[in-house]
Amino acid sequence: MTGLIGRGGFGAVYLAEQLHLGNVPCALKEMFADPSISPVQCQQNAVQFQFEASVLARLSHPMLPKVTDFFSEGGRYYLAMEYVEGETLEERLQLILAATRFFYLADGLAGTAAAILRMKRGNMYS
Repeated sequence: MTGLIGRGGFGAVYLAEQLHLGNVPCALKEMFADPSISPVQCQQNAVQFQFEASVLARLSHPMLPKVTDFFSEGGRYYLAMEYVEGETLEERLQLILAATRFFYLADGLAGTAAAILRMKRGNMYS
């Protein structure tokens, strides 16, 4: 693993290299073991994570990273997938939110400017 890409409530995603494939960069998703849940629930989570890996491995779409491996080591579960450079979903949503705020502000300013022009012209009700 060469660095942390992101972290959430159920796991983390790391930038890594697949050594057996000639140091190809990949994203390595790790499922965290939650110490507050029962061993049965922990096993169910591992089965669900493996199911996620098998479903993703069968999908083929240009907007989805290709899953290349699933494995467990030391009681931890990992999903290896193609690494795609670019912005995160959070970064994209922040950009959309900022643009939306800008357009609302611009719309409000345009309405205010139009009202001021009407007032200057003595035509407040058109």
